Amino acid sequence: SSGINAEYGATLSFSFSQTATGYWQSEKISIAYTNSSGDSVTEEKSFHEVNIISKQFSFACSLITQAKISDELELMLNYYQIQVYGVDSAEYNGTEILVFDEAAQCVAILSEGTWMGIITTLLLIVILVFSIMMLLSTSTPDRFETAKSKCLIIPHEH
Repeated sequence: SSGINAEYGATLSFSFSQTATGYWQSEKISIAYTNSSGDSVTEEKSFHEVNIISKQFSFACSLITQAKISDELELMLNYYQIQVYGVDSAEYNGTEILVFDEAAQCVAILSEGTWMGIITTLLLIVILVFSIMMLLSTSTPDRFETAKSKCLIIPHEH
């Protein structure tokens, strides 16, 4: 099989383009690696998963994103964060680390399941309010009572 040689590692690169409104979007992803035969290989694939990145935020995604680069190579990104430029570095426990700006998430705040729950709850509340209003509007029948008629007296025994 022609997989990535773990001894040499791999280099992952993203290409971005700037939109007319000043935001950034991903165009393609490329990976350079040394295969098990010892050959250096570079594969490219269009990658439009990162739609908009502003200048003030980085882009983070906790969803699993898969990109089939070639017949032999598939890339799976999980919990990744991308920033086009302006990444700062800091020292942490004697090691230099990259510090991203605040992240814009790829996951929506309210998912489809959350919206379904909200709409169902609202529908049930409307049904409940309507049924309570119907119950409160019931009254005793007064069709046969008039002010001129005698009151109905029911004798009872002691």
